[in-house]
Amino acid sequence: LALQIKGKITEIAKILRVNEARLYEYFVYKSSFIPLKILLSLCKLLKLDEYQLERNIIAYRQHYSNSIIKEPKLPLKITPLTTFLTSHIYFDGSLPKDGSGTFYNNKSKGIMKDFIDSLMETFGKVHYIKKLDHRGVLKCGMPRIIGEILKYLYHIRSFACKESEVSDFILSLPYEHKLAFVIGALVDEGSV
Repeated sequence: LALQIKGKITEIAKILRVNEARLYEYFVYKSSFIPLKILLSLCKLLKLDEYQLERNIIAYRQHYSNSIIKEPKLPLKITPLTTFLTSHIYFDGSLPKDGSGTFYNNKSKGIMKDFIDSLMETFGKVHYIKKLDHRGVLKCGMPRIIGEILKYLYHIRSFACKESEVSDFILSLPYEHKLAFVIGALVDEGSV
């Protein structure tokens, strides 16, 4: 992409109504992330295949966030493992309305390790912070975009405790997904 626009930066900047210096920053100096809106506009303008572009994405982050997902697994797919992760966020996680990250809590080191492994397998190398909270419970903080993506993929209105409900979309998924969702719920909320 950089090679295709290198000699046309001034012209492209005018068409996209973007500061020319920004395009140099993105494509020549490669000193910052390229906003998705600009990438999609360039694909359309230069008649490039968006899926080919997607295969060349090496990292992404949410706007105004320093938490990066490296070596992303794209395209993101709705799999039983993704459904399992979504269940964890529903039952022992959160996506606070204050705009902070996505969080998952669990007392078990083994369950937390499985959650983080599943997170990496689904999304790529996700920047996360794992620590004990004030109650001695393990808390995993990850980029907010993780929760936002899951919310979008599964048509979820909210992950907030009092507002959340299982979406019709989740209920319409094949058996393997429903099983993954219930297993995630039992891991977080069940006891024997």
